[in-house]
Amino acid sequence: MTNGKFDELFGGPPRKPETLLTQRDMDLARSIQEVTEDVMLRLARSLHRETGAENLCLAGGVALNCVGNGRILREGPFKGLWIQPSAGDAGGAVGRCPDRMAQAGQSAPQHRCIERYDAGQPFGTILYQ
Repeated sequence: MTNGKFDELFGGPPRKPETLLTQRDMDLARSIQEVTEDVMLRLARSLHRETGAENLCLAGGVALNCVGNGRILREGPFKGLWIQPSAGDAGGAVGRCPDRMAQAGQSAPQHRCIERYDAGQPFGTILYQ
């Protein structure tokens, strides 16, 4: 997922899977985490200035960054924060549909789309033997 520019910028290629972590790997991870948190918080503050909304809803892979979410709750302007529980990088479409309907002058569905968050197998369930 990286290229020669990554190698040049960070002083070598990324760690190979299943190899021991080095201090360099840990330093890179820490630095990337801090930058990610800062970006998340700046974006949240900017969004609040633009919308004045009291609550924030996030979806997508970065939305699962618990440390960044904690900073948004502690340091950000929102009263409430909700994270789509099945967030992934394709999760943005969940909110896009009601948004498009509103743009088209239609009202979005008034029912809750996600009623249960425990629809999968219980933890510890053996699926294969």
